[in-house]
Amino acid sequence: MSQRTVFLCVDQFQLIDLAGPMDVFDTANRLRGGVPYYQVTVASVVGGELRSSSGLSVTTRAAADIDGPIDTLVVTGSFPERGALTEADFTNQCQVLGARSKRIVSVCNGAFALGAAGFFDGRRVTTHWSVGNELAAANPTAIVDPGRIFVQDGSLFTSGGASAGIDLALALVAQDLGVDVARAAAKWLVVFLRRPGGQSQFTTATPPASSTRVPIESALQLMHEDPAADHRVEVTAHKVGLSARHFSRLFKAETGTTVANYVEALRLGRAALLLESTELDHETIAKQAGFSSGEVMRQVFHRERGISPLSHREHFAEPASA
Repeated sequence: MSQRTVFLCVDQFQLIDLAGPMDVFDTANRLRGGVPYYQVTVASVVGGELRSSSGLSVTTRAAADIDGPIDTLVVTGSFPERGALTEADFTNQCQVLGARSKRIVSVCNGAFALGAAGFFDGRRVTTHWSVGNELAAANPTAIVDPGRIFVQDGSLFTSGGASAGIDLALALVAQDLGVDVARAAAKWLVVFLRRPGGQSQFTTATPPASSTRVPIESALQLMHEDPAADHRVEVTAHKVGLSARHFSRLFKAETGTTVANYVEALRLGRAALLLESTELDHETIAKQAGFSSGEVMRQVFHRERGISPLSHREHFAEPASA
C-alpha cells in the first residue's frame, strides 16, 4: 500500500515549502523500511526544470501528464512574488488535480492558489502570518486564522509560513502511519512533533505609524515613541486637541482598531524585543513596556502569541557566545 503525493509548484517557488514536507515523507519512508509508503511526484504547469527563489532548480513533471487518483495534492508557496500562484493556467491545474485528490494541502502562501481555485468557500484556513489579511480579502467566504501553524478543515489542510509545512507534514504522517512514526520522524529531523504556540509568536509586524489625519498622526507618534506612557483615550485626546469621543471614533476609522488594542500591540512588541535582546527580569521588562505587572504581560503573551514570556525568551533570545 502506498500514498500517491503530488507537489504542484510555480517558478520561483520557496524551496523549504517543497523540501521540508518532502523530507518528512522521505524520513517516514526510511523509518518504516520496505516499500516506500509515500510515492512523491513534483509537478508544474509545463514540466521541465523549475527554479526556486533561492536558486536551486528541480525537475518537474507536466501536471497535464498526471492522471488517475491522487491521495495528497500539495501546493507550495512562492517568494518573493506570488502572482504566478493565481494565474489562470496554474489555477486550472489546481482545480483539475484537486478534483482527483483525497486531500488538498497548501504550504505558506500557496493558499492563494487554492483560494483562487475555489477550495476555500466556507472553510477554515491559514497562511503566512504576514498575508493573512490579504488572503481574507481575496476569499471573503473563508475563515482565515493566520495565528495557526496549520489548520485542518475536513480534507483541506493549510499551513502557515515556510517551516510550518514541516509541522503539517508530520501531522499527515501521524494520520497515515500513526503517531509513533511521526514522533520518530520529528526526532530524526530534530524538530518538534507539535511545536509550542502558534504562528503569531513569529510575527515581526508592528501597528502602522502613519495616518492621513493630523491629530491621529500625532497620537500615533506619541504611542510609538513611548508605548509605556499613559495613552488612555481621554489623555491622548487632550494632547492632540480632540474630544475623547471624537478621537476614539477617528482613531478606529484610521487604524481599524481601538486605542487600547493598538497600545497593547505596541507594548507586546516592545516586551518581545526586550526579552529577545536583554537579560532584564520579567517585572522590569513589563514596566518598561507599559504593562502594569509581569503577570499582566504573561497573560497578554498567552492570549496573543500562545506562549509565555519565558518561552519566548528561550526560543528567540540572542544566542550566547560559544
